[in-house]
Amino acid sequence: MTNEIISRWKELNSLNPELPYPQEEVVNKNWLEVGLFYNKELIDLDLTISDYILGGILQEGQTAEELVAGELYQYEE
Repeated sequence: MTNEIISRWKELNSLNPELPYPQEEVVNKNWLEVGLFYNKELIDLDLTISDYILGGILQEGQTAEELVAGELYQYEE
């Protein structure tokens, strides 16, 4: 995990705390657990959110605030 990925992930979590964030694992720099957390907790995230966390990609004119203001997941559980 890069610092940029962690930074974007934390940013989105601060904007919408419903988005899971592995605070303890990040503080402990347990990157394997951070990756496992992502795969377990965020596998069904809306692809635009995943694109932003992993690559910093936003749709033209979209802000991070707008990104997490709506539905976080592609499918309802």
